[in-house]
Amino acid sequence: MHNITVYEWILPTFAVHAQAKSLQRIDPFLSPLVKPGDQVLDLCCGSGPACFFFERYGARVTGVDSSSDMIALAREEVTRRCSSVELIEADIFTHDLGRQKFDLISCFGNSIVDFPLSEFAELVKRITNALKPGGRFVLQYHDRQEATR
Repeated sequence: MHNITVYEWILPTFAVHAQAKSLQRIDPFLSPLVKPGDQVLDLCCGSGPACFFFERYGARVTGVDSSSDMIALAREEVTRRCSSVELIEADIFTHDLGRQKFDLISCFGNSIVDFPLSEFAELVKRITNALKPGGRFVLQYHDRQEATR
């Protein structure tokens, strides 16, 4: 008998189709930020919903996540869609993000709250270095106060 961890139990909620509604709501704000041919980096990409969103608009997308389970879900979706999204299993604090490589860097799903505030300044430096001049950084953050209203 295999005991299921809480993470394994909730993993299906991270499937791309389960996240699609959230991206539909913010589509009017996101779609103007990406152009065909843009290089996009999705940090903490999870199962890849934002990756596939940006790819739909013609971007060349790389997703990075430290969770092997999430990357596995995203790879299944890449295969299902015949997608060209590149997926990397790595820690966003240690993986080489490159220098002036991306037109847009995103971090969705409130992933940023998983990291200590003390590390945020270093992450911002890494993101700034990885962005091309004039590049954009998009962060999704849900305030817990807002969730209770």
